[in-house]
Amino acid sequence: MISIKDCEKLKLRLFEVLEKNDGTDPISKKCDYFLIIIIILNILVVIAESIDFIFVGNESWFYYLEIIFVSVFTIEFLLRVWSSPKFEQNGKLKSGRIKYIFSFYGIIDLLAILPFYLQILLPGLDLRILRTFRLVRILKISHYNSAIEDLFQAIYVERKPFLATLYIFAVAILLNSTLLYFAESGVQPEKFGSIPDSIYWSVITLTTVGYGDVTPQTPLGKVIAVFTALTGICVVALLSGIVATAFSRQINQRQLIFAEEVRKALDDGIITDEEMRMIDAMREKFDIDSEFQSSLIQNLLRQRTEKN
Repeated sequence: MISIKDCEKLKLRLFEVLEKNDGTDPISKKCDYFLIIIIILNILVVIAESIDFIFVGNESWFYYLEIIFVSVFTIEFLLRVWSSPKFEQNGKLKSGRIKYIFSFYGIIDLLAILPFYLQILLPGLDLRILRTFRLVRILKISHYNSAIEDLFQAIYVERKPFLATLYIFAVAILLNSTLLYFAESGVQPEKFGSIPDSIYWSVITLTTVGYGDVTPQTPLGKVIAVFTALTGICVVALLSGIVATAFSRQINQRQLIFAEEVRKALDDGIITDEEMRMIDAMREKFDIDSEFQSSLIQNLLRQRTEKN
């Protein structure tokens, strides 16, 4: 029989393999690549199902492929739940399984398999909606890429100016919608018959999309449209600038931390194999280019040589 200690070691090892590879574990790296390939193939299959001349006549093949994909995702989900380690909070050990299930990644993993089982348990549901809902599996790649997490972190760091800009955006929508309603409701009651109807036009114009399906006809309405378009350019530029600045700050901060660790490793003039593994792991974690690492090490070595 497997002892409790061996079982805990197995769970910990499984957790390490399933988590994002840090560059030091070849098995975890292969597991990451395997799951990413499965996710991409599954998304391509779901897209192919929407093409009639491909799907019609091959329904059974698509169904078997779906079973394979769902089986892989189900096993992965169950293994992640089983291997999630406990964590300490306020001096008490908490269940890591509950934490994972209700985490962003846990919810995404659950949503990746839920449509298939709902289709079996509730056959009366609209199958087209369930098939489309399976595209949420693309978010599973977030396990192995920190882009979405970085986006949320960037917005959180700049939350005050971001919320202030959103407030300006909301005021602009309401103000322009109200003005256009009074200017156009008499001429185009079917399109601007209420303020909510005008909000659609205002949002489309402020975001600089401009479908052209609804346009003002009166001179006053056209003046309001010009003002709305100019306001939209400013607001969109502000939002884009805030997010871009936050992303840039995150990248610079990571590079500074990485450079400091490399500098510490070079204190004795050489980088040992263990130190290089640590540096490579940090580079993988921070998504830093290998060329930047090589250039950084060369520059630090050159600076050290010049000082000596």
